[in-house]
Amino acid sequence: MASEKEVIDKVIEQMSDWTASMISEYSHNDLPWEVTDEGKDISYNLAFYREVPYSVRVYNEAENE
Repeated sequence: MASEKEVIDKVIEQMSDWTASMISEYSHNDLPWEVTDEGKDISYNLAFYREVPYSVRVYNEAENE
């Protein structure tokens, strides 16, 4: 599992040359943002339903068997 610092470093590397508009557009296409009513808090649990490229977690289905 990646450490928090590794995730932060990856995001910085990926978005370091993006404009604020590009970051906003990217984040607003993420599932938690899309399914949450405007002005409401985004549920933490929605993070578990994110897909590539937004999810950084790789689940090993073999671990669950």
